[in-house]
Amino acid sequence: MDKKRLVLKKVGFIIGVTLINHEVKTMTCRNKVEFWVPKGWDYREVQVRCGNTDPYGGRAICWLCREDKAEMRRIDQHEENVAADNAALKSAGWGEM
Repeated sequence: MDKKRLVLKKVGFIIGVTLINHEVKTMTCRNKVEFWVPKGWDYREVQVRCGNTDPYGGRAICWLCREDKAEMRRIDQHEENVAADNAALKSAGWGEM
């Protein structure tokens, strides 16, 4: 009986982690986004994983995630939360994170 409870708790925990990872899709998306950045008189290709910072300081988002309206809503909400956190910290005199 105790073993079954332990297994159920472990399964529940794994399911919880999976659901959390599923909600934050850009963090688990393995697609690469290509950018062409200047290098001397030419350009070079830089590949960035979806969800990471691109060479221009923004967020690299692959086409599959960009076409998903729910994913874009989550990304927009996250960026709004970050901006609100930075504004609160800045007004408190702590600076931005």
